[in-house]
Amino acid sequence: MKITGFICELNPLHDGHRYFIDCARSKTDADYLIAVMSGNFVQRGEPAVRPMHERAQKALEAGADLVLQLPDPYACASAEFFARGGVKLLCTLGCVSALCFGAECSNEALLLSFSKALTRYHDAMQPLIRSYLSGGMTYAAARTKAAVEVIPESVLDIGALMKGANNQLALAYLQALDALDSDIRPSVITRDSSFESSSQIRSRMLEECGNKFGYLTADDFSVLLKEKLLRVSLDQLTGYLDVTESLAHRILNKRNEFMCWSQFTDLLHTKEMTRARVSRCLCHILLDIRKEDCRTDGSLPFIRILGFKRSAAPLLSLIKQTSTAELITNLPTECQDYAADLYQSVMTDKYQVPFVEAHRQPVIVL
Repeated sequence: MKITGFICELNPLHDGHRYFIDCARSKTDADYLIAVMSGNFVQRGEPAVRPMHERAQKALEAGADLVLQLPDPYACASAEFFARGGVKLLCTLGCVSALCFGAECSNEALLLSFSKALTRYHDAMQPLIRSYLSGGMTYAAARTKAAVEVIPESVLDIGALMKGANNQLALAYLQALDALDSDIRPSVITRDSSFESSSQIRSRMLEECGNKFGYLTADDFSVLLKEKLLRVSLDQLTGYLDVTESLAHRILNKRNEFMCWSQFTDLLHTKEMTRARVSRCLCHILLDIRKEDCRTDGSLPFIRILGFKRSAAPLLSLIKQTSTAELITNLPTECQDYAADLYQSVMTDKYQVPFVEAHRQPVIVL
């Protein structure tokens, strides 16, 4: 049985995703495709525009056979932890043979060589990165400049490899596979730039449709975030994932200027801390995600199924035999999914739709 995994957000699913899913199946000759998908909050530090079970159904309709939830601490984290969490979950299943991901660079060998170089020279790069950050560079620019100066492999066009957003995530997947000593084979699918990106589609959706179809944005959570910020101390803030002491001070100094999530993100960001990273930090504060929650050295307590096809019954039977974590379709009643319940509460308040607790949310079956 050939089983291929991919890690995604599908926020929202579009033709580029359908193209990727088709390529993933054909390139790896997969019998089954497993999607590891973010829940109701995503890597940009924002709520997904639509609920996770709806997006899981779209993934199944587009060609996935099984959709599993990437736990929120990893789904809302930086590229490094997003990749490590997704790869850790696929490794835990014990039967996945390939991991597909997109990249601007089509040369798998080159990406793999560069990912190993980044790991090998990681410690040597850190003092330079800190120096460039203190000089006002963004983290991405500082990391690229440090890599160019430290990594001796002249065959690598380091600037080009670190420029593309998909390349950055591809490198994170490769480093995660290496760090976890996984035998899952990486398989790169070249990004087709003719497709609209998710960001472009979200912007167009919100501009053309507004609130008509029940979309959520970060600003819909503004009052909830402000309430949380009014109650936290400096020590509490620095306990949240990715929140530095300097950012914590800025939050406390400027919280009375808070008007909405997006405005506060603009207020807090600096040259060395991008808007996306600030928004992730605010998301961690809202969802109570702490530094110790984002670890990949321990086992997963369970893996949650969001949806599957009936034809994937042999795959589910195999996973039950090989996985080191229990697969569940519904959360235990004593295990509250705070992020999902919060998301559903805002959806209920804004659009007057029925509230369904996370542990009562039915799995999607096609």
